Amino acid sequence: MEQKPKLELPVNVPTQIRLLNDKCIEGSSQYGVYHLYNIVNGDGTTEYSLFAQDELHKQLKLFKKNDKLLVTKLAASRDGKIVVSWEVKKIAEPVVDKPKDDLISQHDYFYNEMEKSFDDALRIQNKFNGMCDVNRIALTLFISRSKLNSNLIGG
Repeated sequence: MEQKPKLELPVNVPTQIRLLNDKCIEGSSQYGVYHLYNIVNGDGTTEYSLFAQDELHKQLKLFKKNDKLLVTKLAASRDGKIVVSWEVKKIAEPVVDKPKDDLISQHDYFYNEMEKSFDDALRIQNKFNGMCDVNRIALTLFISRSKLNSNLIGG
């Protein structure tokens, strides 16, 4: 079995990755529970193993295979202690113009936009420890995206 290099994320530097699986490999070792993600780096050529800390794992598990992400390890000093947090953003794929008379394509387009809106709403809720209404956030994001994209497409 080929062993992939371990990816060490630099502090305060966004790193582009692509997930190779829908789920991580979970297990335990002498160091405790681990969450192992198989990823490809930003240039798309090198595979890595990414051992995600719990907070990073909570965010990464919201994404699926082949999602391209921008992951940033954030570190700050609070009361003399270093506090680490994570920012994970999905890299948006370019919007493809859809023929206006192709109802199936439009249906798939709106379905995908709603799905992205719910994914983003869950990430927002997670960031604020569940203090947000996911449905309202998702609907707001969906409406905004729909208006923005219809203006870009010429609708």
